[in-house]
Amino acid sequence: MTTDNWQQFKQLFQAALELPLEERSAYLDRVCTEPSARAEVEALLLCYGDQPGKVASRNAGTNADAGSSSDPLIETFIDHYQIIQKLGEFGPAIRYLALRLDDPGLKQVVLEVVGTQTPANDLLRSFQRECRVLRNLRHPNLASFLDSGATRDGLPYLVTEYIEGVPVEQYCDSNKLSTRDRTKLFLDICDALQYAHQHFIPHACINSNAVLVTKEGIPKLLNLGIGNLLTEEARVRNRITESLQWKDWEYLAPEQMRGEPITTTGDVYALGVLLYRLLTGHSPYRMTDGTRDELVPAIFEAVRPSKVIFQSADHTDADGKKITVNPALLSGCRNENLRATSRSLKGDFDRIVLRAIQKNSLERYASVTQLAEDIQCCLNLRPIPSRKGAFIYRCGKFIRRHMPFTIAACLVLAVLATYLIMFTSALRR
Repeated sequence: MTTDNWQQFKQLFQAALELPLEERSAYLDRVCTEPSARAEVEALLLCYGDQPGKVASRNAGTNADAGSSSDPLIETFIDHYQIIQKLGEFGPAIRYLALRLDDPGLKQVVLEVVGTQTPANDLLRSFQRECRVLRNLRHPNLASFLDSGATRDGLPYLVTEYIEGVPVEQYCDSNKLSTRDRTKLFLDICDALQYAHQHFIPHACINSNAVLVTKEGIPKLLNLGIGNLLTEEARVRNRITESLQWKDWEYLAPEQMRGEPITTTGDVYALGVLLYRLLTGHSPYRMTDGTRDELVPAIFEAVRPSKVIFQSADHTDADGKKITVNPALLSGCRNENLRATSRSLKGDFDRIVLRAIQKNSLERYASVTQLAEDIQCCLNLRPIPSRKGAFIYRCGKFIRRHMPFTIAACLVLAVLATYLIMFTSALRR
């Protein structure tokens, strides 16, 4: 579909949308001289729904029927995308479900408008450079980047594939995944983020809603590329005060709260918080009023995962509702009892998670790869590289890793010992 054709179809679609349903067919008979043009317009009307009288404005940011939505972008066009509905807010970005009108199949996509004020020219140029990198990223656990641009008001936007899935925490709980299965999902997320880091793209907005799991059980990392659109001033304003409003304060690394530049170690911190929540169902920190003054000291008081699962605490979920997390609730979200969960977390997982959320960035894992390597060692019952010495610890890992061989060897030794005792006793007679 050419640009001229698309503009023609859009004009016909807008005009048809104003008409009552019973008058549309006659109108299309009159104005569509080619069957292909009529088919395109009818497809647009079908996707839009039978809502006569609602006309999408030609320019983004305006709406002919202001009473139809509280968001002025709904039912409008941004370049060759039509905004269908708001999906939610994600830090500095507002996510919309949109139709790509220049696609023959009218593909559904996610369009994210970033910020509320036009960024400086140097930031826009940086954004455009980053988009060129994002366009070449291909990873099975990353939502594919499709397009970018700016609205009529100068606000940058990103377009990514639309992922049908549920947030990773909700997926794990609803499917009652074990600690091992939750950790495997987390490793897929680590692999995707490390791939982005290798291309010099930090995420800076990781939280449980930034990872959707499809019905096939594949985790997809969303919103890559948004973090670097924040200037130093906007980063402090948006990433602290706004984050407290959208309930993601706990994912902020201390250096991000201080307004320091976004780095990959900030992503390691956010991954540590996400892992803590996946394994325990709790936030690593205890807060009551959600203020910044309370958050700063709370960051230094994380409880070990193996202990916190037996505690009760009030948290705020992704929808802003207050919930009480307790052992009974956690037991219903797992296919294993909590004592087994605690045993699997005690030791190495406690050490890994608490290191990932260290307040001092120099004491955290230097990269996502190092974090993933330690987790993989835990799953394989091998000593984690970051834990030095401890001969007994390493022997214990070896025994657990080769349990059948160890049991067989112990049985052989027991038989030999019994035989030797019996033989010695016979000689004494």
